[in-house]
Amino acid sequence: MIRGDHPRRPPALAPPCARVDSALVKALGRAFRWRRLLDTGAYATIEEIATAEGINPSYVSRVLRMTLLAPDLIEAALAGRQPAGMTLAWAMGAWPGEWEGQRAECSCTVPQDGAGIS
Repeated sequence: MIRGDHPRRPPALAPPCARVDSALVKALGRAFRWRRLLDTGAYATIEEIATAEGINPSYVSRVLRMTLLAPDLIEAALAGRQPAGMTLAWAMGAWPGEWEGQRAECSCTVPQDGAGIS
């Protein structure tokens, strides 16, 4: 076959590009790293992690909560396929503990005026 003789896939049929939210991915990485440090006994409390990292314990707590997100939501975020409502602001806020509730909330909640989810 001569170069240029083969049909090309139209752009409309190309797979969508993933859009990784790097701030969300970084926070998820921190969450699981801190959880591992607690699980292995490297640190005994959230306050110890906060002191070692030089940050506020409430921030550590909010980030650690992300380890309780539904596994499919975490995988989607890492792949850049997260629902529109799954932003760092949403993940750091109050969300349902049940996985189904998380999926429903972040899939239907859209930030207004770019201000994030309240």
